Order: sequence, then C-alpha cells, then structure tokens
Amino acid sequence: MPSYSLRERRECACCHRASRLNRCGVCGGDTVIVGRWSVRFQHNVGGKVVNKRLSGFQSRQEAECAYNDFVKQSAISTTKNFEDIFYDYINKISRTLKGATIYNKCNIFKLHILPYFGKKRIENITKYDILSWRGQLMELRSAKTNREYSIKYINNIRAELCAFLNFVQEYYDLPNIVLNIKPLKRNCEKVKEMNFYDFAEFKKLLHQIFRTKNETKRELYSAFFSTLYYTGARVGEVLALSDEDIDFDKNIIEINKSLTRKTLNDDKYKITSPKNLSSIRRISLPNNLSNILKSYIEWKHSNNISGHFLFGGDSPLNSYSYTLALKKYSKLAHIKTIRIHDFRHSHASLLINLGANVMLVSKRLGHTNTQQTLNTYSHLFPSSEKEIIKLLNKMCS
Repeated sequence: MPSYSLRERRECACCHRASRLNRCGVCGGDTVIVGRWSVRFQHNVGGKVVNKRLSGFQSRQEAECAYNDFVKQSAISTTKNFEDIFYDYINKISRTLKGATIYNKCNIFKLHILPYFGKKRIENITKYDILSWRGQLMELRSAKTNREYSIKYINNIRAELCAFLNFVQEYYDLPNIVLNIKPLKRNCEKVKEMNFYDFAEFKKLLHQIFRTKNETKRELYSAFFSTLYYTGARVGEVLALSDEDIDFDKNIIEINKSLTRKTLNDDKYKITSPKNLSSIRRISLPNNLSNILKSYIEWKHSNNISGHFLFGGDSPLNSYSYTLALKKYSKLAHIKTIRIHDFRHSHASLLINLGANVMLVSKRLGHTNTQQTLNTYSHLFPSSEKEIIKLLNKMCS
C-alpha cells in the first residue's frame, strides 16, 4: 500500500527563499508555511521488489493521481515500444509547455530519434546503441544547407532524448543511460561570427526601400524593418503587434504577446504569450521610428487597411514576403543580407556602440537576466584590459 506524507517548511511569500523566521532575512517579506506531499511504495522491477518515492506535489490528491498514473503506466509498459511511450511523454508535457516548444520537440524526434529507436524496446537500448546513433548524426548533412550538423545541434538532440528518458525513468523505472554519455565538446568547432547591420548599413537599406516606386512596399517595409532595428524585439513579437500597442504620446511600444507559425494543428499561426515573463515589456521609441510608424499608420488609414495586425491587417505579414524583400533591398543597397533574427543582434550592437550598459541592453531585449545578455554579447562590450588601463590612466592623470 502507498504511504503519503506531508513535509512542511517556511518560505518567503515574495522571493520564495527558505526561512525559519516570520520575516525574510533577504527581502523583508512575510514568510508562510508551505508543504509538499510525497508518496512511498514498493514496486516490482524485473521480479525484484524495490522502494519507490514520488515527491513535490502540492496536495495529497496530486500525489494520489501521480501514484495511480505510475501504477497504470507500469502495468502497460510491457506492451509498449519507444514510439508508444514517446506519445505518452508528449501528452504529459503538452499540459505545461507552449505549442511552439512541443512542435520543436516533435520535429527533432521525428527527424532524428524515432527513425532509429522508434520500434525498439527502451529496456533493450544499450549505451552502444546511443553512441552508434550519435555517430550517425555526426555524418549526416542538413537538407537546407548541405552542411554537417553543428556540435551544438547534435548536443541539443541529445538533450531532447535525455529529457524524454528522464520521463521514462520517473514513470517506468528504467534508468536513463544517456546520463552516462557526456555531450560532445565544442572547443574544436569553429565559432560562427555574429551577423548584424551597423548604423551605416541600415541607413543604406532604408534608403533603398524609400526609393522603391511601389507605395505599399515602401510604407510597409520601411516601418517593419525599422521597428526590428530600433527596438530589438523578436520578429514574433513585432508580427503580433496591433496599432493599439503603440502609444505615440509616450513614444512607447507595448510588448505583451508573440506570434508563432509552429502550430500542432492546421492553423497558419497562433498568438501566444511572449517567450518569458521578462519579455513582457515597454520599449521606448526614438523619434525617427515614431515618425516612421505615424506615417505608416496614417497611410494605412488613408488606404482603408484595417485589421488586428499592425503589419498585415487581417492576417500577419507573410514570412516569405519580408525575407524576400530583405534579400532584394540589401542586394540593391550593395550590403550583406542578414537573417531577420539578426536585426535583434543589430539593435544590441547599436546600443553597445552608443555606450549603453548591459542592464539597459538586457531590459530592451527582454532577456531573463543580464548574464544571458553577457553570454551573447560580451565580445561587443569594450572591456579589454588595454581599454580599461587607458581609462584608469586618463582618470588618474
């Protein structure tokens, strides 16, 4: 019979740090008593009885449901292969993860994992099988670029398999053998250079767009690419904007949603919450972008273009259209063609060159913390030892 128990502890209601006092010693907030339920029971594995514990549940009811799920999964595990259990895994994580995340996971499994392991029994998969599979991945080439997969991408595939096998370990009591295989080292892989437009290059792109005779393309793409360049917002965040998200009195854009085309059904797109909580933000606009957007919205109204989306009207701007436009105008302007996501890097580079500190860059980009910003853009900050010594000499002279 299962045995249920409640473990209580006191933690801060604000920062959730553990504390033995009535007030938090870090932030000064009130502390409250919280508890987590766990269930212990005996489980038969290959004829051997072992002790099993499931923990971290907010109520006894949750713990009971988890125990019943475990018993049910264990009872039918003998009839399931790798692919069958994978769909159990997807059903479980679909309750908590975004559709785009599930879409990416399914793609990786269908392309790289299920063709190799799908019909196998998980308990029969060995360390040798995993190493052999990874060796095959290293020999494959991308259908898009015809290049070998990067070490980073192969490690990402390994991480997805590892996450799945963690689920298998929890619900089927089968050990996760991927944990015994270290990720590939990346120190021998050539580091890709970050691509972006400096201010002079972007001015050339914008000048070329303004020269086009097609009024619709001139108004649309000058506003669209300028918004990407001067805000650093993700393309999904920009595509999800409506006219009401811009406050011209305060010169602010409100970022509170995102658009994704990675949907699990037949929908062409879906509006979701942004990537994380820190991505919900207000971005101040420079005057030139504010003027471009005012002109664009006035043009829309004069041409009776209405709809939910700032860029697109009744439906969002098509990704093929703006990608093709960027290639066309960059070629005419005699500058390199970058990816749409590289406008985000361009904005970060622009801010850093203007002397912005890492906190401001992080806030405008909607990063979770400044460490994420430094991990991506530390090489752009003027922090070499020679430059620091020059500044110190100048201060002390």
